[in-house]
Amino acid sequence: MMFISFNPLQWIQLENAESGQLHIKLERLQLLSDPTKLEEVLKENEQTQTERRTQMSSAVLYTFIEKARGLPVVQVQKGKLNPLAVVKVAIQDSVQETGSKVKNGEVEWKRRFQFLLRNPLTEELKLMLHDERQKPLGCVAVPLSQLVDAADMTIEDWLPLESTEENRDIRVKLQLRILAPHPYSVKEENQIPEEITRVPLFHGETKAQISKRKSWAKVRKLFAKKK
Repeated sequence: MMFISFNPLQWIQLENAESGQLHIKLERLQLLSDPTKLEEVLKENEQTQTERRTQMSSAVLYTFIEKARGLPVVQVQKGKLNPLAVVKVAIQDSVQETGSKVKNGEVEWKRRFQFLLRNPLTEELKLMLHDERQKPLGCVAVPLSQLVDAADMTIEDWLPLESTEENRDIRVKLQLRILAPHPYSVKEENQIPEEITRVPLFHGETKAQISKRKSWAKVRKLFAKKK
């Protein structure tokens, strides 16, 4: 049995090894829809940024790619339904791709993606559509700074595609959330209940088993007090 606590920096002894420790830093974060917190988080990340290649994230983007309209009609060959369009969803070097489903001659995806962002004020989301032969069907770029100014930091709308053909659109829902330090910060660890800061973990246990065991521990503690 071992214990995991929310100490900012700690050494974890390696198991199934003759020797060795792993130096880790743990931090609890919360998702905020308050755009005024973004500058504060960006400044804090800049101050705590260590010398490493990857930068710290300040926000997370939730992307729901729903459907498109005005695209070429799907071709049916001997009962086989070929994909009408595929969407590449990209933010800088992070690229994800979706297949497609066809309904009533129009394409639907209904796919969800999420991206960690370094600075949503300077980054943009790119949507690039192409057919099964990699022929471009249209694209659109959304500056993520628009989400910072949007209500609830959310946009749900049809976006016109840049294409040689007119009246091509894609419907998406974009939601931005700021990654901010949790109210139970490391500095306040002494004020957090012990059952929160120190949770015993047993090898092979599932989350449900851990939750059940913690509940029984509270019940036994309550009866012990009554005695």
